[in-house]
Amino acid sequence: MIAQHMGLALDLAKVKAIYIDDMKLVFELNNILLEIYNEDLEEDELKSFPNAPVIVEYSSMNTLHECFKRWIELWEEYSK
Repeated sequence: MIAQHMGLALDLAKVKAIYIDDMKLVFELNNILLEIYNEDLEEDELKSFPNAPVIVEYSSMNTLHECFKRWIELWEEYSK
């Protein structure tokens, strides 16, 4: 499910964690899984690659906490 709030759209199925770091809202994402051909085994195998976090910086602590609260609500709704 793709959710949008204050100009940021994210696929909530890919979100692993949401947290505040200083004046930033950080969304950690699940790893990307890709099938890669292994020449030694002569077959495809599933490989996991890290996905860069999405980081949004705020100048207002109130706005940061409001956005954090809303994203947690959206994530919880999705997780039901």
